Amino acid sequence: MTKHFDAAMTAIKARYSASQDVDLKAEHLDELAKEFLAIVSRHTGKPFPEDPYQQLEIAHRRGIPFVEWQSAPSTTADSSRSPKKWPAVPPSMW
Repeated sequence: MTKHFDAAMTAIKARYSASQDVDLKAEHLDELAKEFLAIVSRHTGKPFPEDPYQQLEIAHRRGIPFVEWQSAPSTTADSSRSPKKWPAVPPSMW
């Protein structure tokens, strides 16, 4: 399905003469987001879930890897934003 998202991005950049992704304006990205939702719906037969926990569950079931909290970028980031200080997600959510 990735090729469909890439094609949508290429099409919107061409439509608005954007040479790079960052050249797109907010309204262009809004249009792109709607197209992404349509792509998901066409290929799965279901709308993209709005609930973030459902999104995570689907990603987990599909084997999409998540970056570990202790990866190099997270351990060198500002300590006030460190995940170690964030509240833990209750196991019942997983």
